[in-house]
Amino acid sequence: MYSFIQADRHPIDTPLRSFIRDYRRDTGRPLLIGYLPGLYPDRGRYQRMLEVCAEGGLTAMEVGIPAEHPYLDGSIIQKALRKVQGQYQLDPLSAAMEPLAMLKKLQMKSIVMLYNETLEAYGIGRYCREIAAAGVQALLVPNISDVNREEVYASLQDTAVEIVSFIGFSQNDSEIEHILEKTTGFIYLQSTEGGTGGQFRPDRQVEKRLHAVKSLASRFDLPVALGFGINTAEDVNSAEVLGADAVIIGTALVRAAGAGESVLRSYLQSLAGRKDVSV
Repeated sequence: MYSFIQADRHPIDTPLRSFIRDYRRDTGRPLLIGYLPGLYPDRGRYQRMLEVCAEGGLTAMEVGIPAEHPYLDGSIIQKALRKVQGQYQLDPLSAAMEPLAMLKKLQMKSIVMLYNETLEAYGIGRYCREIAAAGVQALLVPNISDVNREEVYASLQDTAVEIVSFIGFSQNDSEIEHILEKTTGFIYLQSTEGGTGGQFRPDRQVEKRLHAVKSLASRFDLPVALGFGINTAEDVNSAEVLGADAVIIGTALVRAAGAGESVLRSYLQSLAGRKDVSV
């Protein structure tokens, strides 16, 4: 069963790229990265959920920004995103700023995740400038267009914001190489077809896919994270055996946070494979 090795609290400005690579090298295990919609389930409880995640060993968190059509996400995350937007009606920058401040206090690394359409509507250059000024550590736009990828790369090139790139289940090597050229943080590899919340199946196909992407990414010294359908300690252990540098836990974390602090704590304990993972 997978068990946490508590990641050292590196300085908050340690690049995610280095942090993931060093953790994998030093522990032999993939770094666990969480995902929660910003301010979910509400403003007050979100802060407590982050505290529980930090106590449970998580050191990096994706902050989901509401979108009109979050089609890569499954029903649980879509419902959570709608709830946040219905409560607060925040623009994409404001939706990131409060979570960012909370994550900084906890010395957790921040990855802002929003959809291409949301980024375009706000203004790519403007958004990149403002998140850089605010101290966001990484940006992930999973469905970004090729044209917008170029603009994001140019806009963030002289900043400390790392670009995390999503590689879909069926993208070819030519497409992947183009993506890698514009990535400065790490690769988020889709482990299964369909939206989030499915079932991770660590079969030969996934293993071959991961090894192929890792081989291409190694030319750019980029770590590769697996996500989609990874819910249990057994799933994380399987991802470790396959060779993932990091694992992203989304739907299961959102479900647990929505059920309350005690459920979230128990879920993190189940990932750790022991009764107490607080530090």
